[in-house]
Amino acid sequence: MSPASGYLVQVIVGAVETSISPAEAYNVAIVLPWLSEFLGRIEKNFITADLLDLTAFCQERAETRSERSMDRLIGNLRVAFQMLVNEGLRTDNPALLLPSPAITVIPPNYSIERSEIDALISWQSSRLQQAHESRCPVELRGLVLICLLAAGITVAELVRLDVTDRSATA
Repeated sequence: MSPASGYLVQVIVGAVETSISPAEAYNVAIVLPWLSEFLGRIEKNFITADLLDLTAFCQERAETRSERSMDRLIGNLRVAFQMLVNEGLRTDNPALLLPSPAITVIPPNYSIERSEIDALISWQSSRLQQAHESRCPVELRGLVLICLLAAGITVAELVRLDVTDRSATA
């Protein structure tokens, strides 16, 4: 990375940190050296890069990254170039024109083996027995709630549950 690019990276990361958050600045600080190296190879920089350059960079990175990772990378590019606009170093933000990848949703697998259910019930029973033997009702109530959550009871259902009825459910 050239000294000029290094300076711009520091300016962008500092602007992101003060205007958005340190966590976002950290993410941008990871992406910008990759972009700087890519732009150096094509004899461009942050100021002269256009949509075609950013698209080529994203296509190169997409070869080794997942869709979710690419979505974060594009988001970081948008933030970084917006900081250049905010600092008056650019008049446009070409990263805004980058398409967001279509993230495919993988449906959850609800199939559960009977052995998994039996193992969960066995573990819950042993934990409840340990808590009952220790004569610690607060821990027992907490374990009952944890076990009910683990068994699939929703929080909305737990709100209506009377915890003193635990002896009927145990």
